[in-house]
Formats: sequence, C-alpha cells, structure tokens
Amino acid sequence: SATPPFHLDGDKLRADVEAFVKRDTDLSLLFEADERQSAEDLASLESNLRLQKQGLQNSAKQGNLVTIDLSITVLFGSDGGNAMSVAEKIARRAERRHVREVKCVEANTVDPADFTDTDIAVFVMATAGQGEMCGNAKTFWSAISKAKSVPSGM
Repeated sequence: SATPPFHLDGDKLRADVEAFVKRDTDLSLLFEADERQSAEDLASLESNLRLQKQGLQNSAKQGNLVTIDLSITVLFGSDGGNAMSVAEKIARRAERRHVREVKCVEANTVDPADFTDTDIAVFVMATAGQGEMCGNAKTFWSAISKAKSVPSGM
C-alpha cells in the first residue's frame, strides 16, 4: 500500500502542545508567585526614581553634576549586531546621565542568580529563524526557563 504524502501524528502533536502549555503555565506561576512583592518593589523603585529625577532637575538648575545612585545591567542577545548596538546605546545614555554603575553584557555571560547586585536589568533580545533565541543568549534563556523561582532581587 502507498504511504500517504502527509501524516499527522496526533499523539506527538498533543504531547508537544501539552509540554508547551505546561512550560508556559510554569513560567506564569513562577512570575505570579511573587506578584505582590514585585508590585511593592516596583512601586518603591518608581518612587525612588521620581525622587532622584526631582533631585537631578534641581541640581541641573544649579549647575551641579549628580550621580544617579542606581546599578543598571543591560543584557543583549544578538546574532547580527543590531540588538548589541541598541544595548550599547542604552548603556552610553545611562553613563552620560551619571548612573553610578552601568554594565552592558552579552546575556550568556550572566548567571540569573547574579541579579541581586543590580537595581535595574534591561533586556535587549533579538530572535533568530522562527523566533529562537540568538546564540549568545541561549544559555541565559535556558537558565531562566528552567528556574523554579524568581531570583531574589529580580
């Protein structure tokens, strides 16, 4: 008998969809677990940023240079270099605004557990092919995807 030109393996498709939904649900639960704390942290950060902006505006009026007391880490994933260029631009702007500490790094060089020493993390990620993570961000994305909890400070 002739083999049909197209065969849909329903069990495999069902298993793939279930795995995708489970991973998506796990990630949602991971980030919702600390939602209240995250909202409080965000409100506190926003308040701190507003106060610092006010202080900077007052200092600028007086002609004084003031350091913004924040640590910013800009992570990028880029195969073609566009996301890296954007990340570097963000980092340069933060430096020009006298942010205390600015790091611009390739995502694979960072362990997600190391976010305890940064106040703000900026992610600039390009995708490749059909939405896959770029080569220099795959290790980082894999670590984040497999995390059982949100790293403290993140």
